[in-house]
Amino acid sequence: MKSFIKLAIYALAFLVMLITFFIFTFPASVVKESLIAHIAANTPPSSAIATSKIEISRISLALPLGVHIDGLSIPFSQGQNREQEERLYFTKIQAGLRFWQLFTGHAGLWIDVERNNQENLKVTLKLPFTQIIRGNPIPTNITFMAHNFTITELLSFAMQMYAKSPTANPLITPLLEQLRFQGQLKGNSELSIANQSLTSLSGDISLELVNFRFESQDPNLIIPEQLFSKALLKILARSGTINILEDTYFQSEQLSLGLNGSVTLDENTPQSKLALSIPLEMRGDILEKIGVLVEMALLSQQIDWQGKVRLNIAGNMAKPQISATSL
Repeated sequence: MKSFIKLAIYALAFLVMLITFFIFTFPASVVKESLIAHIAANTPPSSAIATSKIEISRISLALPLGVHIDGLSIPFSQGQNREQEERLYFTKIQAGLRFWQLFTGHAGLWIDVERNNQENLKVTLKLPFTQIIRGNPIPTNITFMAHNFTITELLSFAMQMYAKSPTANPLITPLLEQLRFQGQLKGNSELSIANQSLTSLSGDISLELVNFRFESQDPNLIIPEQLFSKALLKILARSGTINILEDTYFQSEQLSLGLNGSVTLDENTPQSKLALSIPLEMRGDILEKIGVLVEMALLSQQIDWQGKVRLNIAGNMAKPQISATSL
């Protein structure tokens, strides 16, 4: 017992000295330059974000085992000057390891993102050291929490990066580059995975988009602006079966779009089974301008399109079967 106490004291003393060493030798400028270079290198070549355009106000050590970043700003559309550029901006980002989880054989990663001091997003991951060493870092626990987190620039940034990626469909790229989204994300989720298998996935997801809207930057595009009074995602996962609840719904004055059903995960992900239903209803301008395109797509289904339809998706992920029925 005494030898164990001595060993614990020595280990604690070593960690204290190690943290003290990092405090006084933390290479903030090197980390800052490396992070900027990493961000620039991981954007599509066609977007060509220069390292000189990416801004970080300050990087410091977040005790005991983390990093604190102030003022991260990334441009994703060009302008004649900085004021005309669209930028993804975060007031503060903190990330690190949970100190106490190191003693349980796990790496407890946490990320805390803030915008304007009143909007925050938190993510935590728990990964076993044994799986990290084996090169299979599937987390055993994932939590997510968002509080009025503005996703306007984040969604636009994601759409722009996808549109400029080599894998983007050239037929929809012009549309993606012109769409802009607005809204705030709130809600939480907690998921657990046992035995490093997605077939054991369990947990809950409850997310809401507040004041969610999308519009086109190009007046020639036929999609009218949509402001959603309801935008919810509700998921209940148990033992590898993901149930999308009927509360999952997006509704504006001109558009109603739902999603419910289940996805049964398989060890071979492409063989996961789908049983999904998507009720769709269009009204007003969006029916007048886009309804004919939907009607053309439904010709093979031989249904009477009157602005309402239910799409059904069955089979496996690799080869889903899509059918339509009247709503």
